[in-house]
Formats: sequence, structure tokens, C-alpha cells
Amino acid sequence: MSLKAVLFDMDGVIVDTEPLHRKAYFSMFNDLEIEVSEDLYTSFTGYSTKKTCNTLIEKFNIDKTHEHLTDIKRTYFKDYFYNDADFDLIPGVRKLIEHYYENNVKLIVASSAMVIEDSTNGILAAHRANIFCAAYKSFHSHNQDYGLANIVVSDYSEIEIDKISKHF
Repeated sequence: MSLKAVLFDMDGVIVDTEPLHRKAYFSMFNDLEIEVSEDLYTSFTGYSTKKTCNTLIEKFNIDKTHEHLTDIKRTYFKDYFYNDADFDLIPGVRKLIEHYYENNVKLIVASSAMVIEDSTNGILAAHRANIFCAAYKSFHSHNQDYGLANIVVSDYSEIEIDKISKHF
């Protein structure tokens, strides 16, 4: 059996965006006129942007929503992503991607991916892979645990781009 496809995560595999996130957060902190210590910033490791922003709102008594703070941070991040001179591919990844491409291996980038799943096991797999999961609760799905899903829907219109973009 020959290799048919390779699934790449984007962050940490193809590019390292952590320095860009750091710059974006500290630009947001500057806009909000708050002093975030290195220890506090480091404590956010592994947090979603929403959780980080909610923590900041509580700690610094900020009279804004987490959505507003997220918008500020994302605006900075996008600017750094496209314009930061130090941002580049992780060494060796371009050569590997070209190698797979030349050997007719399908290449898939799964960052900011979404899994739509209706089973406990599928939801668990998406959760363990740290992939956003929309649990589809259909008429035929019974005794399934949707607790680990990021959102639970019963109509596909609930996961159209304009309704879920805030999650990405």
C-alpha cells in the first residue's frame, strides 16, 4: 500500500505563528492601555482567544466584550501574518511538501478545520485532535454524547460560515 495523502497542521508544522500571536496580543494590550506581565501572558498558553480575552476583561475590569477584544487581536495578527519580515516557513517543510507533491501524494492542510460529526467517538476523535467540532444532532442519532463538541446543531444552516466565523 503506497502513501496516498498527508494531512498537515498549519501552526507549528508549516509555520510557527506563536511570535505573531505574541506581537498581536501585546499590541492589543497597548491599545487597551493595560500592563500584562510576562507571567500573566505565559499563563494564557493553551487558552483560546475567547478565554484569554475573558480573563483580561475580568482581571483588568475592561468594559468591552470578548468579541471586541478578539477583533482587535485578530486585526493585528492578520497584519503581522502578511507583513512581518521575520515570519517564514519552518525550515525543511517547503522541500518536504515539494517532495510529496512531485510524488503525487495529496497534500491537505487542516488548520482551522471543522469536523461535522454525529457520533460520540467521532466527536472524541475531533476533540483529541484539537479540531473544532460541530456535533450534528439528527433525528436518527440516539444516545450520543455531544459534551466535547464545540457546538451542537440540528440544522446545517446553523453552521454556515457567517454563523461560525467567530469561532475561527
